[in-house]
Amino acid sequence: MQRLPAAKQMAIDTHLLSCVGSTGRTTFRTYVMSPPAVTIGRHQRWGKLIDVECCDKQGWEWTRRPTGGGALLHKNEINYAVVAPRGVLAPLGVGEFRAVFDCIGTALAASLRGMGFEPELHSGNRGTISSQHGLCGRSITGNEVSLHGLKIIAAAQMITPSSILQHGTIYLKAPGATDRFWPLSKTQGESKDFVQRWTDLGPTFADSNRQEIVSLLDNSFRRHLPVDCGSCDMSSDDWAAVESILDRWAATRWSQSR
Repeated sequence: MQRLPAAKQMAIDTHLLSCVGSTGRTTFRTYVMSPPAVTIGRHQRWGKLIDVECCDKQGWEWTRRPTGGGALLHKNEINYAVVAPRGVLAPLGVGEFRAVFDCIGTALAASLRGMGFEPELHSGNRGTISSQHGLCGRSITGNEVSLHGLKIIAAAQMITPSSILQHGTIYLKAPGATDRFWPLSKTQGESKDFVQRWTDLGPTFADSNRQEIVSLLDNSFRRHLPVDCGSCDMSSDDWAAVESILDRWAATRWSQSR
């Protein structure tokens, strides 16, 4: 489980996605944003979603993800990423990307069941789910896992002609009322609603350290995914490529580009 700044974690996922076409490997990794951070979706406008002063005051970094979805806080969490060639997790063609969400979600839900939970996988047409209003915690979409009606695992995707990335977040402790990162003046009345839609792994794992939980999740997920899934083994060339991505993002002001 890697502990690195948020932008570097997103650069690693981006690099792994770019490599799949040549390696043909499906990879699963878990990681933590260190320090805590806020990420926004690929197509979101940071100025409407990020209260920079609020984040700076709390010591939270923020960055844009290569995937879509809404803005969320990475704090007291475990993040996962699956990178695979197109056509491996689901047949190519109409419905492929929804099927990939369901394939990975099914494995994640099975992992939670093995840990003693009773999660529900939300499938179906994303368009039938209520609007996210820019914040990931505002709703449970058709690609996520819930527990007792609250979101327990968020998920988002990025695709290329040859490969697909899905990553998401599981909270050890769900965000509270003080964990605001969006400009309150532009989202009046959303704080309570936002907090209520998240849940976490709860007191069952209160005495477990994060690595123990990751091991449970990792072992179970690999058993339930219908393809062999390798680990993320980074070479010196891989790390150099990650730094190159970070340099490019900095030069183009990637995080603030919309």
